[in-house]
Amino acid sequence: MVTHCIENKTIGNEQLLKEFLTYRLYNLLTDKSYRVQLIQITYVDSNGKDKEKRYGFLD
Repeated sequence: MVTHCIENKTIGNEQLLKEFLTYRLYNLLTDKSYRVQLIQITYVDSNGKDKEKRYGFLD
């Protein structure tokens, strides 16, 4: 599973989606590549109060 590494939500999502699309494009060129799937992840803090949704992908 690949998830964001930048705290800024807009920039983090943009970078993650670029990486996801790179994997998808590479998959069109060769069978020896990951077949990634885009997912939406909901992070919940340990006390259950704060939630945040971010993109990720499975490889």
